[in-house]
Amino acid sequence: MRDSVDVAGLGFRQPDGRSLDHLTVVWALFDHDGHLIKTQQQRLELLLKDATPPNAVNEVIAVKTNFDVPSGDYMIRLVVSDLDAQMMSATNSTTVVP
Repeated sequence: MRDSVDVAGLGFRQPDGRSLDHLTVVWALFDHDGHLIKTQQQRLELLLKDATPPNAVNEVIAVKTNFDVPSGDYMIRLVVSDLDAQMMSATNSTTVVP
């Protein structure tokens, strides 16, 4: 599973002259009846060099995970939480595993 996270609106902190932000990315996989099958979680630390202003960061970063599941129709919920700014966003998508 490959998704993307829009980082354009993140509120980077500036410790030690560097731009820093922490994200938690969670994927939840549901079967065609809406039952939760599996979850995956990933923590991201975005740490930019002194010379890179936060607004120069590519607006989208790719995130991915793998689920080992049998053939079928699934719904995936992606939830991204910005720990520093206390913001959260979610999106749903469907997929068919042949």
